Amino acid sequence: MPQSDQYSKFIPVLKNMHSTSATIAYDMDILTNPRVKEDMLNLLNTLIQNNIKPRLALWNLNDGKGIDDILTSYNCFIKFKEINVDQYKK
Repeated sequence: MPQSDQYSKFIPVLKNMHSTSATIAYDMDILTNPRVKEDMLNLLNTLIQNNIKPRLALWNLNDGKGIDDILTSYNCFIKFKEINVDQYKK
């Protein structure tokens, strides 16, 4: 699915809610899977292009691949990383 189609439904929702930021919680295989990393970077850039400041939710891959794994675990820690948007602007 092209990037523009992928995000065509939720970007307007964020704008209608007057959101100024959004947290990206991609599966942690962004560290090992180039396709997933590329998709995450596309989302990051789409948010930035729409003046929505992104931040990342990160955790130890050994604790679980997805945010759903982490949210159901009691001993895991989620770190929120602010993004320097200037570094990603195209």
